[in-house]
Amino acid sequence: MTAVIVQCRLASTRLPEKALLPLGTAERPLFLCTLDAMKKLEADEYWLACDTASYDVLAPLCEQNGWNCFGGSENDVLSRFCAVIEKTGASVVLRATADNPFLFYEAAQVSLDEYKKRNCDYFTFSGLPHGSGVEVLSARALLQANSRTQDAFEREHVGPALYNHKDVYTCVFEPAPAQWHRPDLRTTVDTPADYRRAERIYRFLENAGVESEKDTVQDKAAADFQSRSSAVPPFAFSDILRALEDKRVTSPVLAVPSVVEGHGTGHLRRCLSLCRSDSAQNSVYVDLFIDEKASAAAKALLDEAVTNRQIRPSRILKKVPEAGEYALILTDSFRLEKKRGERLFTLAPVVAFDEGSRNTDWCDYLIDIIPPLKGKKSLNLNAPFLIPLPQKRSVRFASGQTTHKIQSVLVCIGGEDPESLTLPVVKALADYALLCQKNGIELKVCALLPPQAQQKPNSPDSFQNGLFGKQNSFPALFSFCTSVPNLSSKIHEYDLVITHYGFTAFEAAVSGCTLILLATSPLHKKLAQKYGCICLSKKDLKVSAFARLLAEPALLIPHTLRELLTMSTPEAGTDACEKNIASLVKDLSSAKRYSCPLCGKRGKNADGKCGENGRSSTVCPPDKVIARDTVKTIRRCKKCGMLYIGFLRNAEKKYEASYFFEEYKKQYGKTYLEDFESIKKQGLRRMALINKIAGKTAANKGAHKKSLLDIGCAYGAFLSAAADSHCEVFGTDICSDAVSYVQNNLGFQAQTSAFPDFNTERTFDAVTMWFVIEHFANLDAVLRKVSELTKPGGIFAFSTPSASGISARFSKKSFFRQSPADHFTLWELKRCAPILKKYGFKVCKIVSTGHHPERFPFIKIDAHNRFALFLSKLFLSGDTCEVYCKKTDTGMRGNK
Repeated sequence: MTAVIVQCRLASTRLPEKALLPLGTAERPLFLCTLDAMKKLEADEYWLACDTASYDVLAPLCEQNGWNCFGGSENDVLSRFCAVIEKTGASVVLRATADNPFLFYEAAQVSLDEYKKRNCDYFTFSGLPHGSGVEVLSARALLQANSRTQDAFEREHVGPALYNHKDVYTCVFEPAPAQWHRPDLRTTVDTPADYRRAERIYRFLENAGVESEKDTVQDKAAADFQSRSSAVPPFAFSDILRALEDKRVTSPVLAVPSVVEGHGTGHLRRCLSLCRSDSAQNSVYVDLFIDEKASAAAKALLDEAVTNRQIRPSRILKKVPEAGEYALILTDSFRLEKKRGERLFTLAPVVAFDEGSRNTDWCDYLIDIIPPLKGKKSLNLNAPFLIPLPQKRSVRFASGQTTHKIQSVLVCIGGEDPESLTLPVVKALADYALLCQKNGIELKVCALLPPQAQQKPNSPDSFQNGLFGKQNSFPALFSFCTSVPNLSSKIHEYDLVITHYGFTAFEAAVSGCTLILLATSPLHKKLAQKYGCICLSKKDLKVSAFARLLAEPALLIPHTLRELLTMSTPEAGTDACEKNIASLVKDLSSAKRYSCPLCGKRGKNADGKCGENGRSSTVCPPDKVIARDTVKTIRRCKKCGMLYIGFLRNAEKKYEASYFFEEYKKQYGKTYLEDFESIKKQGLRRMALINKIAGKTAANKGAHKKSLLDIGCAYGAFLSAAADSHCEVFGTDICSDAVSYVQNNLGFQAQTSAFPDFNTERTFDAVTMWFVIEHFANLDAVLRKVSELTKPGGIFAFSTPSASGISARFSKKSFFRQSPADHFTLWELKRCAPILKKYGFKVCKIVSTGHHPERFPFIKIDAHNRFALFLSKLFLSGDTCEVYCKKTDTGMRGNK
């Protein structure tokens, strides 16, 4: 007889009562998801074996779902299993643990079938995702082990009582079939991070099956899965595997909004909107990290979101997560505190919205969505076009118009109203309404109360709450509420909107309303004035001010702000598909942070902290940001001085045949092969320099051939030049088509490899890289390999764009922006010698190339001006350079 026994206890130390945590829209307890999967197996008995302390809670749930329940020892799980065996008379046991809600029940059934074939005491598949497998055990062997082992570990984990004694029991660990073999994946739930991942998996399987991107559909089975509206629990392994490989599951984002008193609720609202956007097609899953010092307004907003099921409580983190759990940290913090920046930087790449602090070196990517006071010198993306605005409408009041008056007013001063401006505004409007009545005009006012209002008004003409302190009477057409549903779509119904600088002001401006902004802070006042808005301080909130301003409504139209918001378009280089913040965040969640290609993370521990052997708790400050653009952030290494890409949005570059044909032709007007002879001519010049530095004269060229390795040989133009210079040539390139051409058309030895994975035991008299060295994200490994491959006294030569050239000196912003996204390093001439010395090379000559006199500042010079070219060469002002160095006899100087 076969019995399925699932072990469970509620006294988990890392995640207490994890078995009862809800999964899916039905909020089914986690352990029941495990039982559902195990019920798919062909067995005679189905039992949950728990400890006695958990029995009263779990037994009723088991009974409701067709399972038996047994309560036994908390830590002696082996005795629990043996008690069930004795109770049922089972001969075969399928063991699973209740914290594995995504068991591969197909693999479990095959495991049972294989066990019966093998005549063994223990069988399991190895290589399944952690938490996806089961064990099949002999009941006889378990009873025997129960009487002979007293080892606490063996008694707690059951299986080791057999497979730790292979001299007594026959145990089979069978490698899982290829379709199930994914040891790199994890489905078990042991920590809060595991549970959040389980929620994402379940959410994906319930709601996102149809959302898989078309380019991931590789076969009919995948297409069939994509055509279903959702997977059905218990989930099949193919569905679970697809979820585990989907970026929404593997690359979640953590939003960190500012929620402290005085910062309003706009930051939190924007992050909550991102959390809700994860149901949209091809979006990204976003969780929240909320500071314990959250304001009352922020807590009220969160409670509302949870009550309305817009976000589950488990997705609101109160503790800092583990490093690596999230693919991206998104801060919306007004001003990022240094300590918080340090901590977040160790967890994942950091993207900051509308950041106003000086701690931006801790931010990998900076985005200004709200139009700022001053243009930042270093900003990745200026994106007011990402503000979700209503449809643009015509302005209500033409210039000079006096017949129509403002009759409806909305007062909305954010989620907090930290300066308590709502009451003074409403009081002044009430006095103004009396003046309007004398002129036969009824003024209608709707005021949104901040969360400090402890209760809603009892009647339209009065309200009583903690914000105002006492009852106040207002005209009949004055109303008070805590929110206006879908305000963005209704705001055009108001003639005048009174608010502060922020999203409500933007919506009003685009909707054609007149606008009065309030100076809730000195910064808000400056912003309002910069963009042509009327702005009132608290002392200005008097009936006389409103009477004067509302007499000429056309003066209240924010033309400058309106034009900025309606004319904004994505910057050059920004993907046109980024129509909203959610799509931008999804794109950034696939981006990658890079360390210095030379120094890497030397001196840092796994968590980004400094110190020897992990003993120091000091967080290493990040390298200084030098430049930012829409696709990358460039930093300077504080250790070696190298300029490098520290953050990159673009997908990894593929150096295939199209790179040398279509892309090459776009840049140079011809393909690589069409440009072959021109490239070879440059190669002959370079070979002359290599021979000169090596001391090889025309008289001794024929003595014996020198060996040369060209890394990134492409279609062999330089190899051809080197062969003509009496060298025995070898090439390597990542492009198989190029290597095939070198081998078959040119007859040279070449190898397809992604350097430094170059398979050879020999060394060379010369090693070269022509416009290749800048493409390596791990340049340290590359230069170490080059040093190994170069004979003592041999030559290492390379060319690369120069960060010391005329463009970099006088047009830095443009130079860095135009630097290709696959150029991970930008070499400055003065740093070549000290960097290469560490790898055993002495720089012998630097040749400045790529001269553009027409780029000289202040004066206009023809590109072919000979004197200007002479000066450019004299001062090494070319935009590219060639570096020639010789391997010293001492070689590398050990570890850097």
